[in-house]
Amino acid sequence: MSDIMLSGVTSGLDWEALIEKLMAVDRKPLLELETRQKTNEEKKNAWKDINTRLYNLQTKAQSLKSRETFYSKRAECSDTQVLTATATSAVPVGAYTVEVVQLARAHTVASATQASSTEALNLVDPSVTAYTVINGKTVAIESQDSLTSIRDKINGTPDISVTASIVQVSASEYRLVITAKETGSASAITFADDQNALVNLGVLIQGETTQPNTVQEAKDAVVVVNSISITRSTNTITDAVGGLTLQLKQEGQTVTVTVSNHVQKAIDAIKAFVDQYNSAEDFMASKMTYDKEKKLAGPLLGDSTLAGLRSMLRQKVTAAVPGMPANLNSVAAIGLTTGAYGTSTANKLVLDEAKLREQLEENLDDVARLFGANPTNVALATSGATASALDGLGNPNESSPASVYGAANAINGDVVSDRWGTAGGGWMDGTEGVYPDILEVDFGSVKTIDQINVWTLNSTAYPASSYGIKDYTIQYFDGSSWVDIEAVTGNTAGLRIHSFDPVNTQKIRVNVSAVNGAGDYTRIVEVEAFQYDEGIGASIYRVLKGYTESGGVLPRKQKTLEEQNKRISDRIERAEARLAMREENLRRQFIAMETAVARLKNQGNWLTSQINLMSQNWLGNR
Repeated sequence: MSDIMLSGVTSGLDWEALIEKLMAVDRKPLLELETRQKTNEEKKNAWKDINTRLYNLQTKAQSLKSRETFYSKRAECSDTQVLTATATSAVPVGAYTVEVVQLARAHTVASATQASSTEALNLVDPSVTAYTVINGKTVAIESQDSLTSIRDKINGTPDISVTASIVQVSASEYRLVITAKETGSASAITFADDQNALVNLGVLIQGETTQPNTVQEAKDAVVVVNSISITRSTNTITDAVGGLTLQLKQEGQTVTVTVSNHVQKAIDAIKAFVDQYNSAEDFMASKMTYDKEKKLAGPLLGDSTLAGLRSMLRQKVTAAVPGMPANLNSVAAIGLTTGAYGTSTANKLVLDEAKLREQLEENLDDVARLFGANPTNVALATSGATASALDGLGNPNESSPASVYGAANAINGDVVSDRWGTAGGGWMDGTEGVYPDILEVDFGSVKTIDQINVWTLNSTAYPASSYGIKDYTIQYFDGSSWVDIEAVTGNTAGLRIHSFDPVNTQKIRVNVSAVNGAGDYTRIVEVEAFQYDEGIGASIYRVLKGYTESGGVLPRKQKTLEEQNKRISDRIERAEARLAMREENLRRQFIAMETAVARLKNQGNWLTSQINLMSQNWLGNR
């Protein structure tokens, strides 16, 4: 008999409805699991959003513990038509008088006028190839060559250090112009012309001596900075005043370059921190609220971790910083306070920008210390540190002379790459193309450090992407062995900042395994190691890092909720299978009941018909 049967057709009992009610009762625990799973998902998403906001706050706090934020300089010129200037934090505040006596110029040579740029010039006999030499590079000229082909040959010669172009003087007058790629007298173009091809072209002029047909002399830039005359080969002068770059534009004029502290950069950074703090606080508070009218609770209502996190952040921001003057040991002294209880700014930060600006202008060093941006560099020779350079076997490894390339030059406090190649400019190893190259710094005594800055060579002439260190490992000595702090691969930046949990050590290393110039030397301008600091920015950065980093408190929260939901999903899956089996069993039982009832009814009907038949026969026989 088929299991397909309409509910209650025979029995009169709507057993499908009964099964539905029975299953609804059995499904209640499963619905509770689904509710728990939904709640967990809401909590996980809330923690994910909180993690993002706190990571952004961590980034803002990191900028507050950076010297660059507080010690940036701004250079202003009295006449930007004459020159422009940019300043790094290394430039002393003050006014600099700059007279531009002469601009640097590139040597330019031109040919005689030709009637066509594309027709053969017949500069040499058809049977001869003239091997002319420009800046020591050979350029072959033949009789069929035109101005265009000669131009292309010059430009196609590797490392020739000139650029050739064609100038149309009039409708039927053309000249070949050859210009040195670099400015300055040292970059004057040199020629050799044994078969007079260049003489015939008019690039060279014969006289008592053969000379280039110069239309612009190669000249050095000459400037007078604070009464001191300076000559450079380029109009971009980076080393007249350490950290100050002058871009010369017009000669014969005198301007004043004023360098001042760029306090607006610090103000903007503090405002960005305040905005992010308030945004994070608003969001975290919204996840802990209860809407009485809608009777809806935030997903993290009553969560002790979040409550503790909010309280901890308020305490960290408003805490007094040890070692600071009593009148400037908290952010309240610079105009940063929390809103009054019961107001819209309660639990938020409120900034008095005017007061902050005043403190930055009058007490810059102390404000920087307050945020942790003026920590003590313990990797300085003046503080008792020493440096040594080693190869992979522990042998001394530095280039000569030591005054220019010795290891001590990397701990002298000078981070300006533009002084590379001069005394104190930085360290370079003495084994070209052989690695590892190790720069080791000994502080002289055990220090607690939490940040190491590595400055590799990075200037206009020697960019880090071509001359800097590429792959290296930062290490510290724990008293018995060297321990890795961080490994870097593929670096192209001039400065890499390495922040880490505080360690106690007397020695650190930069262990270099590759540089950006293949088979080149290792070049490090400066290594800085900073003592553990309890400034506001540094403190908040460290504590938030413990919450947001991979394996931190908030990622673990999300992972735990994900694992709980996975287990709940497994339980739901098993429960669904059991409920399906139970429903199937109930249906079979009711179908069997319906079948039995139908059978009994059929038997009853048969008996009734038999009794009726017997009754009729009995009555008929009477």
